[in-house]
Amino acid sequence: MVVTDSRGLAAIIPYPSANGKKWGLDVGGNPHSAELLPGGILQLPQVLAVG
Repeated sequence: MVVTDSRGLAAIIPYPSANGKKWGLDVGGNPHSAELLPGGILQLPQVLAVG
């Protein structure tokens, strides 16, 4: 399972066991979503504030 939180965490967590993490990183900002692509690549969209 891929998760993000409003304090900058992006992580890949085993599901349904949820016993630890496979990968995690403080990416900063406020990531709203993530997508796990083929080959194990984690994509996080970048949101830019304009104004």
